Amino acid sequence: MSEGRRLAGQTLIRAFSFVLSGSISFLLLPIYTRFLATSEYGALDVVLSLNRALIILASLGMGSGIGLALQEVSSGERPRRVSSALAAQAIWLLLLMLALGAAAPLLTQWLFGASERTAAIRLGLLLLATQVLLNFTIGIANWMREAWRFLLVATGGAVAAGAGSAIGVAILHRGVAGALSGLLIGTALFLPVGFALVGRHFAPQVSWRDVRRCFALGLPFAFGDSAELLFPFAIRLVLLAAGGLDWVGIFAAANTVCLVITTANYAFTGAWLPFVMSADGKRHRQEWPRVLALYGLGLIGIAAVLTLLAPPVVAFVLGGGVYQRATPLFAPIALAYWLKAMRQASGGPIIAQGESWAYSVFGALAIAGSVSLAFLLTDRFGLAGAAWGIAGGEAIGLTAQSIFAARRGAGVLVARSVLVMAGGFVALTLATEIAAPSTAGEIAFRLLDAILFLGVLLAGRAVALGDLRHAALLLRSLLPGR
Repeated sequence: MSEGRRLAGQTLIRAFSFVLSGSISFLLLPIYTRFLATSEYGALDVVLSLNRALIILASLGMGSGIGLALQEVSSGERPRRVSSALAAQAIWLLLLMLALGAAAPLLTQWLFGASERTAAIRLGLLLLATQVLLNFTIGIANWMREAWRFLLVATGGAVAAGAGSAIGVAILHRGVAGALSGLLIGTALFLPVGFALVGRHFAPQVSWRDVRRCFALGLPFAFGDSAELLFPFAIRLVLLAAGGLDWVGIFAAANTVCLVITTANYAFTGAWLPFVMSADGKRHRQEWPRVLALYGLGLIGIAAVLTLLAPPVVAFVLGGGVYQRATPLFAPIALAYWLKAMRQASGGPIIAQGESWAYSVFGALAIAGSVSLAFLLTDRFGLAGAAWGIAGGEAIGLTAQSIFAARRGAGVLVARSVLVMAGGFVALTLATEIAAPSTAGEIAFRLLDAILFLGVLLAGRAVALGDLRHAALLLRSLLPGR
């Protein structure tokens, strides 16, 4: 199998995995918006955002660091390193959970200004522990390039957690506590299955030297991952201060829909980063710009569809009502996720050159810019200001990283393509703001907007037509029977 087909095949498997996992969140969304008050959904989202932020501290980048650790040793030594990494992860996680459990009342007072949600914070911490351990098994399947095991572990855990949460909210009517308890029970029940699927990669012995090495390699990724894991929580803090839990709930609803872009991004980078760092990937370095141009085109297409379909999605998925305020948030959130995806994918060559610290710095720059701009714009433009602030911060991070990569000979983004895609999307967003005289008129306007958007991409040569044909043939070759 050619490397192109292998990369595309693994990306599709991961895409299927993340689509299934992401669809659980999407399926839970109408349940949450209908069975929870806006403020209750906001409180649930704050707890889950806190969890994502704490994953940095709980995992210390171990899931990514072990990938580099495995590259350093022979295949016979890899099981020992996997077991050593798990031992380090488990010991650190236990100590951290004891400390955070004791601090739960202080966290509750800080976030909600009252103590009645302490139980929810503690449920969230237990959920965090099970998620970190399950993510460890997912990471092993990923770095061993076992796409089908990755699919089973990632989707199985998501389905079990989602089913538990749906039961807790829609059937037992336990509110936020039911949602968190269901997620916890489902994840915990599936955890033994995850370890069983990757169990052959473990050894009975542990080396403390390997433990130290895994920590050393993982810490730069912990700092780099903060761009993705800290910024949702920081944005929630901005929204809490400006508009309370209701604002958080409305923003969370629009954000959950737009996570389809993040789902596609995780699918691609899950296959892309191990490929870029492999010997086979480095031999095909000249193909990297073409791959990323096609990837960017696909994602900006998803962002455009979300923007064009925002009104019916709000009406039928979120149930309308107060969530009508989420409609103008789709475009800036989708743009922010597209910019983040381009930054993360184009950071692969920087990591492959051994400069993961730089990748981490630009991730931190993106989060700092996003939070700062969201804070500044929220006072004047409300929720939409926060969303556009996030997009602005990601644009700053991508621009700075691209300049650095070009100077280090690691640039893989074609500036014209990125500018055409981003400019065309902003123009599309502005066009959708034109008021239509009727529902039929709005549908006609949005169809025209879609045609004009495609015209801009083609006229600006965002991607060469030859590359589009090559990608179509490659995808066709992956169909059954080919």
